[in-house]
This record gives sequence, C-alpha cells and structure tokens, in this order.
Amino acid sequence: MRKLSSFLLESVKKPRREATGHIVHVSDRLFHGDADDSVNSLRSMFSRMNNEEQEGHDHSVKADGGMSVVFGMDADGRHFVAYKGLKEVFYTHSDIVKSGKDHYVRTLGPLLKRAKGMDLEPGTAYQADMLHTNRGSDTFTANTTRYKTPEQGSIGVALHKKLRVSGDDFVSEKGTPDSSEIQHDDVFTPNLSLKGKKFKKMKKSRHEAISRDMGLVDELTSNDDFKKFVNGLPENKKFHTMLQAYSNKEARESGQLSMDGFRKFIPNYIDKRKVGIKTKHKEHIDHHNLVNDNEDHFDTLFGAHNASTSAMHGMLDHLRDNHHVTELEPHDDHEHEGLVHTDEKGNMHKFVRRGPEGFAAKNAARTAELRSQG
Repeated sequence: MRKLSSFLLESVKKPRREATGHIVHVSDRLFHGDADDSVNSLRSMFSRMNNEEQEGHDHSVKADGGMSVVFGMDADGRHFVAYKGLKEVFYTHSDIVKSGKDHYVRTLGPLLKRAKGMDLEPGTAYQADMLHTNRGSDTFTANTTRYKTPEQGSIGVALHKKLRVSGDDFVSEKGTPDSSEIQHDDVFTPNLSLKGKKFKKMKKSRHEAISRDMGLVDELTSNDDFKKFVNGLPENKKFHTMLQAYSNKEARESGQLSMDGFRKFIPNYIDKRKVGIKTKHKEHIDHHNLVNDNEDHFDTLFGAHNASTSAMHGMLDHLRDNHHVTELEPHDDHEHEGLVHTDEKGNMHKFVRRGPEGFAAKNAARTAELRSQG
C-alpha cells in the first residue's frame, strides 16, 4: 500500500520544464561552484578553434536570435508551439489568437503552421530562437546582429535544445540538436554545431596571447585555499547574487572586474534592494566584512576573471575571422552572439564578448531604442 505522504507529494509534484535555463558565462564559472570547470572549458574551446575534437564535448555557435520558442509533437502525436516558459502551450492557430498577444500571433502562428509539416517523432520538442518570419531583404536582424538572409526558408529558427516530452514534463537532452531532424522546405534551420568545422590556422600572435591568458587563469586558480573559497561562494546566496550582478554590470560597461569597482558597487546595490533598513544595514556590514577578510582571494578571482575574458575575446576574434564555416553568416562587420561549450558532465558555458563592444552593451542599447519608439 502506498503511503498517503507519498501520494500527496506526487499529486503536487511540479512538472519538469527544462526548456528555459541560464547558461553561465565561462569567466563567471570561476565563482559558480568549480573554478576548474572554467579553466577546462577555455582549453576545450581553444582546442576546437584549432581544429581538434574532444570526445564527450560539444561546441557550437550561439546565434543572436529573437523570441525564444518551443515547438514539437507531444506523446499523443499533436503538434504544438509555446513561448520558452511553457506556461501556455498552443495546438491551434485559434488558440494563439485567443491569447490576445500580437507578438505570439506574428511569431508562433507561422511556426505552428510549419511545425505541422515536419516529420517529428512523438514526444519530441525543440527550443529555438526565432531568426526571421519573412524573407523581405538580403539581410535580417532578429535582435542586434545583422545576418545574411539564407536562400531557403521563409522563416528561420536557431535550435538550442532538444527536449523529451512526457505529459507535462519537458526534459532537456545533452548537446546541440541535429537540425536535419526537422527538415522542412520552408524553414531555415542552420547547423550551429562546430563539430567537424575546419577553421583557418590561428594567427601566431593570437595563439600565443590566448595561451598566455589561459596559463595565467590556471596559475591564479591553482591554489587549494583559493579554490575552497570561490567554490564555497554560491552557499552565501545573497552575496553570490550581488557578485553576479556586479559581473553583469561590468559586462555591459568596462568588461573588467576590480576591487575598487566592486567596493563601489556594493553600497549602490544594497541601497536599491527592496528590503528593510535593518536588513540593509546588516548586509552592508556582512558583505564588506567578507570582502575585507578575503581581499587577496577577491584580487585573485578578479585577475583570473579578466584573464579568462581576454582569452575568450581572442577566441571570439578567431570566430569572427571564420564566419564562413557557419551556415548562419553575419553580415559585414557584425558577429555572432558568441559560442557555447558543453563539457562531459553536461555543464554549459557561454563565450560572449564583454565591455563596450560586447553583446550585453549592444543588447541594452537595442532595448533602450525599442522603448523610446514606444
């Protein structure tokens, strides 16, 4: 006989929705649980950029797409589409219209029509970013990057994940999805995987600079006391969230982390929090004490983070010189959002340019522009 407690737990069990999910920046991985993962990810991507393959590792382009969507076929053989959060799943065009959201009608409507023409396996879905829903010109811009319009397909999608669908559960599979699984004459699905892609030989100066930066990251993070410290930072959730917010801010601005910058950031961050005066006062004391007591460790962390960013930028520069190897090709001086590495443990790391010329800064400017237009 099943225990009542077991029954009640099952009855309120939340469905698994793995379509969404934040990919950690490779430099930020230094303070997200295992500093070694960051170093190993840098070396793995560097090897791939030098035409070496690694068993169990996946490397792909991160396209700069628009609306994030999910489409597929449920276990009963019904085609569906949804926004990435999967709060609303649509099986018919009339359902999409009833949502009252014009951007759903413009984006999910055309996608559902094409999805119904795909030979999909029941219980299979894909998370993707929309690239375009028409072929109006020689180029298109889904978000900030301008791409060359492909010859095939009136709509385009950049695949990110393959999902297994069982009831209300959407469970992610490891690695880059195979775009050949969703063949449709009117849908452009570029292969974003870098497996087997042949890059031009990396410039000697660039190769040496990246190697030097990675060596510095390795050297700075090799101390056992430092590893124990940074690997434990996620346990202090409030401080860890603040540290990530600081890194995000500098990703949009200078691209670099520093002790002076962090010290200035802390009071501004705390003062903007919607908590009581006593809580703010306690956080000011606790956070500053943590920084003051571990100044050497934070100096090391920020130095390693900056060296990691420098190495990553070198790899992104090499990708920009090799846009011809990707089926989705940026136009003129535009570049992909970045790269994604999935290691043998399933950890995903993204390589995205930081600073004034980085993606976060461009994305923020694009968002501000759209808001100004109403």
